[in-house]
Amino acid sequence: MRNLKTKGTKPSRFQKTRRFNQVKNILFDLDGTISDSRRGIFNGIIYATEKIGIYDFDKNDLESFIGPPLPDSFERKFNLTKQAAADAVDIFREYYAERGWSENELYPTVKSTIEELKRQGYRLFVATSKPTVFAKQIIEHFGLNQHFDEVVGCNLDNSRSEKSEIIQYIFDNHSINAEETVIIGDTKFDVLGAKHHSIFSVSVTYGFGLLSDLKSVEPHFIINQCDELLDIITYSVPFKKNKDGCKTIVFAHPDEIENESFYINQLFENGLDELVIRKPKWNNDEVITLLNQIDEQYHLQIYICDRLDVVLNSNVRGIHCSNAFYDSLTREEQHQMHRSLKEKGQEISISAHNPNEWAKRKGKFDQLYLCPIFESISKPGYVGNWDHDWIKEELQAQKNKESVIALGGISTENIDQVENMGFNGLAVLGFIWNDLDNCIANLEGLKKSFAE
Repeated sequence: MRNLKTKGTKPSRFQKTRRFNQVKNILFDLDGTISDSRRGIFNGIIYATEKIGIYDFDKNDLESFIGPPLPDSFERKFNLTKQAAADAVDIFREYYAERGWSENELYPTVKSTIEELKRQGYRLFVATSKPTVFAKQIIEHFGLNQHFDEVVGCNLDNSRSEKSEIIQYIFDNHSINAEETVIIGDTKFDVLGAKHHSIFSVSVTYGFGLLSDLKSVEPHFIINQCDELLDIITYSVPFKKNKDGCKTIVFAHPDEIENESFYINQLFENGLDELVIRKPKWNNDEVITLLNQIDEQYHLQIYICDRLDVVLNSNVRGIHCSNAFYDSLTREEQHQMHRSLKEKGQEISISAHNPNEWAKRKGKFDQLYLCPIFESISKPGYVGNWDHDWIKEELQAQKNKESVIALGGISTENIDQVENMGFNGLAVLGFIWNDLDNCIANLEGLKKSFAE
């Protein structure tokens, strides 16, 4: 079972101010939402590729097969013709029909959540891109078939494979209304299918989809474990405003600061959105000691720099990687770090110091810092090589999957320039720690200026 980071059942991330109290119909994706099916799918893909003579490919890319229609994935990944991709799918299904379908494991709290929703009178459906015949086998295998009005997937000839088509089939055959329906899934394809039909969407972080991909398509809710649905749907929890467009972030001072945890708690109490703990001279125990001195309610707003073991064993938001640390890892170690963090619902951020680094890092992280935007306050004389007009054009020209944050030399005097460039937020170090007597007032000044 996965080690999920959420405590209790309160939803962990929110968007858009809406309520779900009109929902009557709940559509569940299967792979990555109800069950962890990766072992059977991966084994089936490897079986199929070997049968058609493909042996040399990156096994770390296998997760990209989960979510989109399978023929499209074979065609795209291996540069196959449509017929060759269809043949590969047929071979895959030979394996899957024999044993792959049973290589499945229910995610934590899924069964109890489905049972409770059914008990309360909701109409439940499975909406999956997996062939219907296999989906029904899996649902019956877990003893869940009596809870669903229908299990709907694609046909064996690969027709009705798009999520929007599957939702439409359910609409047509069960006379349900869009405004009374929500879909629960783990990838952007579930959200895009929901948007096509103007229904509610909830994304889960424990499945196969990247958190950055989920954020980019803006589901109504993002949750860390299945039973959080009970809070969202049955108790009509109001959505909180997403702060991604106006975040204020503080980097901890790299050296020891007297009464540091006191100041950090005060900063959070006065509206700080996120903190990055970067202590390159400290050992893990010293970092953990500081973390434990910070009120636990703020831990989900904290990134820790470069200390993956500490992050994975703590209830923090994620890891911030220095470029030296990230580039010191092998490609396999990088993949493993991304997978481990995603499984815990944790995030990963990194900095870019020039346009080339930005291009290299783009789309791979949840948060990306461009720095230094202005002359550094903590390191006088350290000036970046950024063209502010170019940054503005880049941010306006593309929809970035990650939050792009301005860092370096930021103060209330230049905050208008930061906002004009189109950043999702700002991060400071020297502006806070170089003037401890006024650190709270300085934070409040930044938040007020950025909000105006």
